[in-house]
Amino acid sequence: MSARRAPSARRVGAGRRAFRVLNRFMLRFWWVGSGRMLNAWPAGTGRILVLGHVGRRSGLLRRTPLNYAPVGPDLFCVAGFGEGSDWYRNVLAHPEVRVWLPGDPIGGDGTAGRAEPADDDPDRTALVRQVLAASGFAAHLAGVHVGRLDDAALARRTVGYRLVRIRPAR
Repeated sequence: MSARRAPSARRVGAGRRAFRVLNRFMLRFWWVGSGRMLNAWPAGTGRILVLGHVGRRSGLLRRTPLNYAPVGPDLFCVAGFGEGSDWYRNVLAHPEVRVWLPGDPIGGDGTAGRAEPADDDPDRTALVRQVLAASGFAAHLAGVHVGRLDDAALARRTVGYRLVRIRPAR
């Protein structure tokens, strides 16, 4: 059995550019009130929320569509491009966030929450599995087929991913 090679920098760069274009499309779709429609086919498009976060350098409100998994009162997301993901670096700098779930009008205030790294959670692999299973095509594009990987293989394959917990404000 051969070891899986890490994706090349060129491939990662192309993937990031593709997701940026796709994210703009999703946000426009959400703005016209179709967030619920984007979530109508979870196996294909995934379970999507919009995360409002403050830019770490600009101080401006940014919005990023993300796949998520609800676990109890919390929401979990994965930064698939790791620590280099802009939204991840922004929430590390400014953890107070806004969340728009399917059906929430993005022109509204959203739900206040606090984002925090959750990579040290003892259930990290299971939580990452839930988020990736809820990501529809995105995990498959990244080459992660959660249904085919046991926990040890999934943990190895996603070691560079960052798990984020969003706790709703009280």
